[in-house]
Amino acid sequence: MSSEERKTAVGVCGVGAIGSAHASALYGGKIAGAYLSALCDTDPERRKKCAEQFPEVPIFSSHEELLASGLCTVLMVATPHYAHVPIAMDAMNCGVHVLSEKPVAVEVSVARRAVALAKERGVYYGVMFNQRTSAVYRNAKELISSGALGELRRAVFIATAWYRTQYYYDNGGWRATWNGEGGGVLLNQAPHNLDMLQWLMGMPVSVYSDCGISLWHDIEVEDDAVITGRYANGAAMVFVTTTGDMPGTARLEITGSKGKLLVENGRLKIFINTVDERDVRNSAKVSFYRADGSWQDITPEKDGRDGHEIVLENFVAVVDGREERLVCPAEEALNSLELSNAAYLSSHKGASVSLPCDSAEFDAMIDGYRKHGRTVGAGHVEYHDEYSARWRP
Repeated sequence: MSSEERKTAVGVCGVGAIGSAHASALYGGKIAGAYLSALCDTDPERRKKCAEQFPEVPIFSSHEELLASGLCTVLMVATPHYAHVPIAMDAMNCGVHVLSEKPVAVEVSVARRAVALAKERGVYYGVMFNQRTSAVYRNAKELISSGALGELRRAVFIATAWYRTQYYYDNGGWRATWNGEGGGVLLNQAPHNLDMLQWLMGMPVSVYSDCGISLWHDIEVEDDAVITGRYANGAAMVFVTTTGDMPGTARLEITGSKGKLLVENGRLKIFINTVDERDVRNSAKVSFYRADGSWQDITPEKDGRDGHEIVLENFVAVVDGREERLVCPAEEALNSLELSNAAYLSSHKGASVSLPCDSAEFDAMIDGYRKHGRTVGAGHVEYHDEYSARWRP
């Protein structure tokens, strides 16, 4: 039996920027227990490039042909957003496990159907939220779950380190269009941050959003967004993102009754009060009270691996029975999509929206945007150095 036969066969559907990165990781032997078994892309130029980069790997012009070949046990879906769910569901109906790039879908209603089908067919369905593998965020989650911060009060997430040029948007006809991408920064770059926000804080009960359409770039979707929200206990959140800030900021601050944690520039800091604010508030005999404590840097050591590799390797290990839980099951990916759907709907209505938002109302809104949006161009998306060079075998 060959080494490939003892490993899980993984096919990659869509070999543009990030798809080629996943393919390179598999082809280069970076994913334990897996190998690159097949590729597919509708763009003949990309197929030609794949034939040169991944010799002897079968290449198909459609996902239907790939699935019919029976060459994969797991399918990595890395196509434009609207194709994520249709391809995933076709794979599930063939008994193939699916790991999807983010976002899991454009509409929560569509994503829920795929999640339900995965359960019906008995296949695994995961989403590539690689930030969940970050030691900094994992430690932050452990601290919050342990009660170290007490009752959560506030989250302020400034996620503006997503700067993009006009060239980025012009490079590929599907980008930054309602018909191709289904949204802008909230659906392309910020899903990672929204996932971290809900992973650490839970889901708010309502949000209000202001999405700036084409503020800093010549596009038809938002490149700037501000979201505020309230949680069931009264806690508040503010989320700011854009592709127009240079330099940008990556800063998450979460405050609780016992203290505060800060994630910024890859570092984790925490401030713990000697007394819980709830006790001070009702017992102190003074009008003003200064928190007594000090900031501690508790940044964990990095493990040196790229998060994409970890998520892909975890998915294969779960399929093979070597691990029990996916880094991000698709059910959990519904939460970040729920947040972005609600944000779009709130901005459209100019009013606060309760969560879960009205899926029918959102679907009608996005259908209207698509009806009046630009037709998606046929041009192919080039490979991007920030992905392909980083993953090259």
